[in-house]
Amino acid sequence: MAWFAAHAIMYFKLKSGVQNRFTIWENVYLIEAEDDSEAWKKAEVRAKQEEGDCDGSLTVDDQPATLMFAGIRKMITVSHGKEEGQLRHGDEITYSELQVSDEKSIRELVAGKEVPVEYME
Repeated sequence: MAWFAAHAIMYFKLKSGVQNRFTIWENVYLIEAEDDSEAWKKAEVRAKQEEGDCDGSLTVDDQPATLMFAGIRKMITVSHGKEEGQLRHGDEITYSELQVSDEKSIRELVAGKEVPVEYME
């Protein structure tokens, strides 16, 4: 069996009223499966387990909300440094490809500052 990193998109939806912006989480789940197709199905099941409103206590900006599963954005096969199929220190679990306009933006991104980026897929 192989290991995969499943990138699931979750978002917060208000239970009522107008919603002008949506907070999104990209949750990454470690999935063990025979192939991409099986990993995708398992990841969807896992992500759907996160949906809900925490028994009515979930709020966004003090308004009742629900966490919703939007879909799996990408599936990455874990890159093992040594023996295939065995998770080990240093294995590459996932990656993202971004583009910025200059080196200053790179430094700001590393420092955790807000930077305009283009997310490449």
